[in-house]
Amino acid sequence: MGDEPTGDLDAKNAEEVLGLLRTLKQEFGKTVVIVTHDPAPSATWTRCSCSTRACSWARGRERRGGGPHMKFFPFVWRNLLRNKLRSLLTGAAIALAIALVCILRTMPAGFDNFLDALATNTRISIHNTAGIVYSMPYAYLSRVRSVPGVNAAVSWTWFGGAVDKDKGVTFPNFAVDADAIGVVFADLNFDPETLEHFRTHRDGALVAA
Repeated sequence: MGDEPTGDLDAKNAEEVLGLLRTLKQEFGKTVVIVTHDPAPSATWTRCSCSTRACSWARGRERRGGGPHMKFFPFVWRNLLRNKLRSLLTGAAIALAIALVCILRTMPAGFDNFLDALATNTRISIHNTAGIVYSMPYAYLSRVRSVPGVNAAVSWTWFGGAVDKDKGVTFPNFAVDADAIGVVFADLNFDPETLEHFRTHRDGALVAA
């Protein structure tokens, strides 16, 4: 019994191998069975049996003038369609793996940017338990500034100024430390010249949109 005895041989060597197999049959009376995709041996052997699909495909190719051969893409496509669920799950697993790799590669940088953005805008308001209109001891300001991690601190005092006495206070306003307000609220992007004018004018006001 031979499995593809001429599969890796050229035409000359394939014919020699087939001749040896025929000798076994003719001179020694042995039964020789071979399994092959090569249609050439079937012309000289006593019996040839093949599956219906394989034979019809090979004969169709021969009628069109070419020997039977297999194309790679149709072969892969037919195998993918053999079990659609398996192909779908395989594709989903590959997509999930790629997504996880992309997420894990970008997540550290994304978290760093997110935390940096939060850190630059972190402000903590400390006020009297009775409310923001009640003052706290001024000595607390130096204690807050001495806390590790605090870059700057500024005192706020409810001012309660009103443009029109009849209407009362129409918007919140606070008296602040002019030297530290620009540091604590750096994200408001006050112009340095404006801050300097504010420091030199006790009746000045900063208005943020």
